[in-house]
Amino acid sequence: MLTIVQTCTLLGIDGVLIRVEVNLSNGLPGFSIVGLADPSIKEAKERVRVCIQNSGFSFPAKKIVVNLAPAMIKKSGTHFDFSIAVGILIAAEQMEKASSCEEAFLGECSLNGDIRGIRGCLPMVLALKTAGIQRIFLSEDNWSECLMVRDIELIPVKNLSEFVAHYHDRRKPAPQFSIDKTEKIHYSVLGDFSDIQGQSEAIRAMQIAAAGRHNALLIGGPGVGKTMIAKRMPTIMPLLTAEEQIAAMKIHSVAGMPLESIIQGLPPVRMPHHTITKAALVGGGNRVMPGEISLAHHGILFLDELPEFDRHTLELLREPIEEHRIRIARSARSIEFPSDFILIAAMNPCPCGNYGSKYHTCTCSRRERKRYLDHISGPFRDRLDLFIEMEEQLYTYEPFKKTITSEELRASTLLARQCQLNRYHTESFNSNAELSGGELSKYCQLSHDSKRLLQQANRRLRISLRSIVRIQRIARTIADLDQEDQIKEAHLLEAIHYKQNSTRYWGDGE
Repeated sequence: MLTIVQTCTLLGIDGVLIRVEVNLSNGLPGFSIVGLADPSIKEAKERVRVCIQNSGFSFPAKKIVVNLAPAMIKKSGTHFDFSIAVGILIAAEQMEKASSCEEAFLGECSLNGDIRGIRGCLPMVLALKTAGIQRIFLSEDNWSECLMVRDIELIPVKNLSEFVAHYHDRRKPAPQFSIDKTEKIHYSVLGDFSDIQGQSEAIRAMQIAAAGRHNALLIGGPGVGKTMIAKRMPTIMPLLTAEEQIAAMKIHSVAGMPLESIIQGLPPVRMPHHTITKAALVGGGNRVMPGEISLAHHGILFLDELPEFDRHTLELLREPIEEHRIRIARSARSIEFPSDFILIAAMNPCPCGNYGSKYHTCTCSRRERKRYLDHISGPFRDRLDLFIEMEEQLYTYEPFKKTITSEELRASTLLARQCQLNRYHTESFNSNAELSGGELSKYCQLSHDSKRLLQQANRRLRISLRSIVRIQRIARTIADLDQEDQIKEAHLLEAIHYKQNSTRYWGDGE
């Protein structure tokens, strides 16, 4: 007897509909799985066999052939277990026949009969919905992460025996819960910008970065607050939109990462160690998985101790910063992951960290400083918008006066973001950092004096043309923070200041 049930598999972070064809026939008992399945699927034979037996059903003593179609797609993972088990039970007439064109099954079978959660369930559910599936049976472990998907029935399954016993009631609507977007976000666990003593210029630069989605580099000695500032960035950023939430959750679901903060609407923050490998940073591996730059999609990628990263690893970030995506090419196929993130990096000014300090003596030679700084190439620096020098703050016995709070910073950031959304509502982008050269003349109109100022910056300060474009983007964001329609010279001067801070360490020009 031939039975067909529907399931799904992943190609990158996108789901692809898969038909599980189960055929039972007379002959020597056997169990084979075909359809370009890797070893993780071949092992499903034993998991499914024991799961069926321990759930109170008899495993058919027949020749069983399972085909995963289309056979041209390479398949891996344990999410086929549930659909294979259901197909075998239907073919053996131990449960009611499924509606092959309306229902799909996702889950891993455990030996005791439970249906376990799987990685990448959310993108699979989205793909099944697009393919016309109306009802999906999935593990209780994956149910909550998929509740944001509308217009499809999601039925949580605890174990195989209960599923079969209640399958005839499948048309009974399952309870559907929505995420309360009005629930107050508890930012206190992230800290507040008012906790930081001094560093007003760095806080201002972080507000600009958050408002316009600009990349920034914090330069300062040990203990000046670089990491504190980076960790507080989500408290001044806008919450993720529903579309951005789905995009970020898809990537985190495929990677098997927690989704609670993204469900709340908080942008993801990734802080990889400087010993990270190339594949872990940009994605790849034997089983191609998203890297840190994709896990930071619509959020922040914080690279602490930037010169300690392998230089060749850092160079891999140049294209994703510009293109907002990374393409992993393999002999069989190419997989594309999104990577639209704000890069916040931090570094010491020299190996000992005391170069330029008013209170400590630097023990590094000029050659050591040059070798340390040369880990960050010119083309990579060219893709950074804001360079911020952070000075040491002296300790005082008196409690330091609290500065501007994250709530106040976030309020003005949201106003600036709304200005951009209104301005670019007819465009394919929505932030100042995405302005291309051709769009600058339309949205960053400059007066004659402002154009002359940029010309002088290009010639006298030796700022590259790419950096001139970035300066205009930053000036546009500063103007939005000031609620100004026209970019003024003061906005350009502040933008040039942030870009020109790098010359103290890397010479007289970009």
